[in-house]
Formats: sequence, structure tokens, C-alpha cells
Amino acid sequence: MNDFIRFQFKRSNYYSVEVVGKSIGLLAMFLGTEIRKRVDTSFTDWLDESNIQGIQGNQAIIDLLDNGIIEIRDILDDGDFDDPVFLMPKEEYRKMVLQWQEIVKQRPKEIIVTWDGKEISVEGRS
Repeated sequence: MNDFIRFQFKRSNYYSVEVVGKSIGLLAMFLGTEIRKRVDTSFTDWLDESNIQGIQGNQAIIDLLDNGIIEIRDILDDGDFDDPVFLMPKEEYRKMVLQWQEIVKQRPKEIIVTWDGKEISVEGRS
């Protein structure tokens, strides 16, 4: 079974209402609190800058590791080996952000984010 997050539109924003999967909750936090309804390019522009290794939001840290993998973790992560991280390929991260931003413009009632361990999918449902 794939990991997934189900977001619902409530009071002018998307909130995660169902999260299935161990570390995908970090992705729910990132999309729901950092990107939200923003459509600017700040969440993807840094991926192609050779001198920038990541970005930090209010609740999430997003790093580009040397092997081309994106690591998303809670800003309060103290580096303990038990702290969860969400890992995904750089191009899947870019695809996810761009799909999320495009779907948010359409304001569907729900957004479903699915992760099969290799590929991410973002789908709006009215």
C-alpha cells in the first residue's frame, strides 16, 4: 500500500486530515504549513543553485544531499537517529511542488498526495 496524505480545504487553506505512512507526515507538514497556497518559485529555484544546499521554513528544513536526494525534516529535529526524515529524489520534489502549486490555484475540495517510495503524485478532487 502506498503512503498518502489527504488534505481538505477549510477556512481558506488546505489541512491534512488523513496521513498514512511513517515519515510522510513530514511532507504533510511541509505542504500544509510552508507552501500552503503560495505559488512563487522560492521552493524550487534553489534546487539549481550550486551554492545553496537547502532552505528553511517556519517548521521544516529541506536539504539537497550530495546524492541528489531531498531530505525534509522538522525544524525542531535535534539530529537524533530516531527522528524521522522524508527522503525523495530531487526531481520528484520539484514535480511535487509544481503540481501542488498548480492544483491549489484550482481550489479543489481535496488534494491527495501519494508516495510509492519512488514517485510522488499530487491530485485534486472536487
